[in-house]
Amino acid sequence: MSSPFEQPRERLGSLAQSARGKHLKQVRGILLAIGILTMVVNIVQFALAETLVQSAIDAEIRKRGGGVVDPVKKEQIIQAVRVAAAVLIAVGALYIVFALIVHQYPVPVTVIALVIYVGAAIVFAVLDPETLAQGLIIKIIIIVALVKAVQTAIVYQRERDAEAQADLEPDLNYE
Repeated sequence: MSSPFEQPRERLGSLAQSARGKHLKQVRGILLAIGILTMVVNIVQFALAETLVQSAIDAEIRKRGGGVVDPVKKEQIIQAVRVAAAVLIAVGALYIVFALIVHQYPVPVTVIALVIYVGAAIVFAVLDPETLAQGLIIKIIIIVALVKAVQTAIVYQRERDAEAQADLEPDLNYE
């Protein structure tokens, strides 16, 4: 049994773990910001799909010096824009869910968030290479933030697991 004068077992790295917990709150904020921005931008794009497509068509007609637009193809393009916007609205919602569960599953959430973000950027770059350059600085900042989030989550998870293991080990200071 432990003596009342013995120091209680210290939690390993509790100060560092507290700091990492604050970093995970920042990660939560980043995920929330990405989710909200993604949803807002794509809700607007969904609502303005017809106007956006029409202005792109008008610009192309001016560039070519005239022409006729097939209304069926135009409607197909509008629907494709709306589908893409709806998918990205769902991705934004997923980032908000990630923000809510990042403390329970820090490593999987941050890794999946990074993979989804980079994967979406690659898909859009393949579909339209100009999108890669659009907002490049913001994309780089988000990727760096997500990479840092993954690093923080890995260390946080290791220390949380070590604490849990220490709590399971019996106290060997018997008298």
